[in-house]
Amino acid sequence: MLDELGLKPGQSVQLTVKDGKGIIEPVRPKRITLEWILAEMDRLGPENAPESVEWGPDRGEEIIDDEYSRRR
Repeated sequence: MLDELGLKPGQSVQLTVKDGKGIIEPVRPKRITLEWILAEMDRLGPENAPESVEWGPDRGEEIIDDEYSRRR
């Protein structure tokens, strides 16, 4: 049912009744902001963070070799 509604575990929903039927709708902000994203990260907790992926060393076009990048 969650998949059919496009919901994920822990996601906020709004429950309403119309004509004797229950309606479940996801709660989404009117505008996604950095503050909203950070609040969602805090609400969901670190156990729901995506896995980090190690892609290996930079190669070819992804290497940026300029004065700014060398100031690490």
